[in-house]
Amino acid sequence: MELGNLAFDKIEEYLKNSKSIIIPIGSTEQHSKALPLLTDTFLAENIAKKISKNTEWIIGPTINIGYSDEPQPFMRFAGTITYKTATLILVINDYITSLYQHGFRDFYIINAHGGNNRFIQKASAELNDNLSGINIYLHNWWKLENIQSTCKKVDENSMNHAGTIESALALYLFKEKTNPEKFTKEFKYIETISGIIDSDQTLATEKMGKDIFELIINESLDILNKNKNKFLCN
Repeated sequence: MELGNLAFDKIEEYLKNSKSIIIPIGSTEQHSKALPLLTDTFLAENIAKKISKNTEWIIGPTINIGYSDEPQPFMRFAGTITYKTATLILVINDYITSLYQHGFRDFYIINAHGGNNRFIQKASAELNDNLSGINIYLHNWWKLENIQSTCKKVDENSMNHAGTIESALALYLFKEKTNPEKFTKEFKYIETISGIIDSDQTLATEKMGKDIFELIINESLDILNKNKNKFLCN
């Protein structure tokens, strides 16, 4: 159930029974020649849909532009779009403040881009200071304990940008938007030519993506079930 697909009276009806909303945040930045610019965004949206299906929480519009500038080298690649740090904080602040005004109180932010993390935290801190009764939970899927341990078994660098795990998830979740024939590997950071940060796409498989995605969803739901009505900004 997506907020943007509903009329305002349906939102009013929803708010009589729930004050919770899921907010997916991604990016529009290069992910090598093999993966689309919206890789992070598509991943955040897919996680959001699964969480929504299990919780019946509404999904807000995706924030599909994040922070993709220095020290990352991504603005060297055509198509990357970045907000300034202050802009991203303001976007998150205005977005959530608008929904708060209508009666939403519990905000479950699903972030799929590491570059956004500290600015979401900054915006969340400001919102907590300014809006009474607000609850914000910041969910970074790659920080889940079981995800980290599982991915390290694949390869020590598998979770790096446009690397093994992102490529595998793309194969499983939006294969039609990927070019697996262009999968490659590169072990550089700032000097990257391919856009890959210190990882090997060629290790990725669709089955790996399926297994990792199911692990993300299962562990995410487990955390929610253990912390019902408890939101933390972490």
